[in-house]
Amino acid sequence: MGGAGRLFMMLPLLSLLKMPAAQLLHHTYSKPVPRIAIIGGGIGGTATAYFLHDLFKDEVLIDLYESNHVGGRLATLRVRDQQYEVGGSVIHPSNQYMKDFAAQFGLSHCTQCPQTIGLFNGKDYVFKSSSVALVDLAKLLLRYGWDIYRLQKVPAAVLQDFMKIYRLQHEGQAFKDVATMLSAISKEMLRMTKMSTHDWLREQGLSPLTISELVMSVLQCNYGQTPDVHAFVGLIALAGADSNLWSVEGGNKRVAEELLKHSRASLLWRQVTQVAPSTNTLGKIVSRCRSPL
Repeated sequence: MGGAGRLFMMLPLLSLLKMPAAQLLHHTYSKPVPRIAIIGGGIGGTATAYFLHDLFKDEVLIDLYESNHVGGRLATLRVRDQQYEVGGSVIHPSNQYMKDFAAQFGLSHCTQCPQTIGLFNGKDYVFKSSSVALVDLAKLLLRYGWDIYRLQKVPAAVLQDFMKIYRLQHEGQAFKDVATMLSAISKEMLRMTKMSTHDWLREQGLSPLTISELVMSVLQCNYGQTPDVHAFVGLIALAGADSNLWSVEGGNKRVAEELLKHSRASLLWRQVTQVAPSTNTLGKIVSRCRSPL
């Protein structure tokens, strides 16, 4: 190769030698990859990791801190070779995210076990279900009248409004707090957070008997609460009395486990004790090691 050719090949090197040291390092090495810390490996933390990876791909590094087990409140307990849900035990058929996750990860729906329902007021059973649906309906109508119909219609209307959240999120809308989100869906939902379930259902025409027995039983079963809890939570509990609820075969926690796996996040079995400001980064995580249970 002639002298002119060698000089041509050296030109890029000569230009680098004229650069300041900081510019030379920037030119030589790629830009540092941002690092994101997520505290908690429940359904919220693992879904956050999944969506961050879906949005940024490998442009970010994700660390997920968990001190107990992946799944959080989605947990199971094994008794005599059978797995039993002991946390978030059921999934509503309108929960689009969980439906999509189960389908994407190839998770099967768990079949429901036959069950008998009874309402006990502390002294007597005010209602017991039978094997004949028409007989049960007649019993309920005799005791609660058309409130049986209203108890299906009222939560369904609220749920229909809440389904707007999927459209809003698909459009890329974000919200600074829960109040802003609820207002974007329905002004009535925000009002529901400021009054009791009892008072709100009375406005909808339900009787005190229905609220003290049927609504009370659902709230006690789902949240260990009474109709004094605010109405938005109360209506979520009533939606949890749907006859088409389902769960994931092997435990709902499997959804969280799959989300974490597909997020490619680093799982750190550590307990976070402090989140503190830092001079050279957005924040500093203080944690201590803790073995998984």
